[in-house]
Amino acid sequence: MRSHVRLAPKPRLRSRTTLAATIATAVLAAFPTLAQAAAIPGETMTLKPASSGEVFADSAANGGKTLKIHSKAVANRSIRTTDRATRLVVRARGKRCSGVAPRITVTVDGVRRMKASVTSNRYAKYSVGLKLGKGAHRLKVIYGNDLATGNCDRNVSVDTVTLVGTGSKSPAASAPAPASVSKATAPGPTTTAPAPATSAGVPSPSSATTVAPGTLVLNDADAAARVRRSTFEPRLRNATANQTVPTALQLQAFRLSGVKWGSGEDLRQKITGNFKGTTDEIIQWAAAKWGLPVDVVRAQAVVETYWHNEYVGDQGHSFGLMQIKDFVAPFTHPMSATSTAFNLDYYAASIRYYYDGHSDWMNNQPGRVGTYAGGDLWGSIGAWFSGNWHDEGSEDYIAKVKNALADRTWAQPGF
Repeated sequence: MRSHVRLAPKPRLRSRTTLAATIATAVLAAFPTLAQAAAIPGETMTLKPASSGEVFADSAANGGKTLKIHSKAVANRSIRTTDRATRLVVRARGKRCSGVAPRITVTVDGVRRMKASVTSNRYAKYSVGLKLGKGAHRLKVIYGNDLATGNCDRNVSVDTVTLVGTGSKSPAASAPAPASVSKATAPGPTTTAPAPATSAGVPSPSSATTVAPGTLVLNDADAAARVRRSTFEPRLRNATANQTVPTALQLQAFRLSGVKWGSGEDLRQKITGNFKGTTDEIIQWAAAKWGLPVDVVRAQAVVETYWHNEYVGDQGHSFGLMQIKDFVAPFTHPMSATSTAFNLDYYAASIRYYYDGHSDWMNNQPGRVGTYAGGDLWGSIGAWFSGNWHDEGSEDYIAKVKNALADRTWAQPGF
């Protein structure tokens, strides 16, 4: 039965793209001109509806003012740049409600360029690489997950939006607030990489390729031996989850009660999450264990959560670095949220499941393009997103991962 082997969630990013708080373009009579890394003040943006926010005096904001958005809204502004832009940076802070942070989506000329949870209650910078020619552009920042109860009121304050030009340095990004995660006891000896000391030491480009379908996966220790240790850690807030592995009872419940993977069940049984290290070291470990190109995994993690393990998507159903959906993958939660290694181990095993040709049920999927077969890495990555084979949703997702791969977003200043 297909239901016994289906791994990938229904389109997840589409539902997560209804995140959003808008900070962008105030329509002016004449286009203001920006050169290189000029910042657009939030208070100069036009908010629609106007009643959804207001300009506040804020000593922590640049210029002493900020645009506070307390209801669903879009802030927009038209600009003209005198240089090509290579990075978009938003400086904002948020106020949670019911444990969920405000979420923003930023578009440039109608194309979504950024989505982020504004998890810090202090101003932090959220950035993404892009390629934007000089000239007239329209910016929008969308805030869409507003909530107010008798106990809390979710909102977002936008200080600045910056298009970083080719002749300027990219502003450094501040780490968002931590997620609350629980500490677990390892089921056995755990392979551990050294704890991070700084955020320096960006990994060099990797030439690793996908191992052939059906190749035996590495055990945890052999995969750990292939990890390049470094102090590179752009997400210090992942520290607790990075040092947490599943308990023996959690793994037993997952193996006995989770959705079985049919002819690929032996892959599922090898998922352990039995590694500790920095975020990038855990990415390396999972890629080595399951024979995947490490830079592709890094890029996909950018698209999924921008490497923020605390991110919760799909209205509270998708968890961790690679956004594992709880009702598609029963008994993965809370491990998918509390253990970065389990999250990546499960994700990488799923990609290997598709790549090794275990998803014959895919050929019965309506909307698929072509015939499913093993050995197609990009098709496997698209299936992680859409649960289908090279359909429109898959192809859109694949393009985003390829863009992050080409940009090497994780290696950019301000990531």
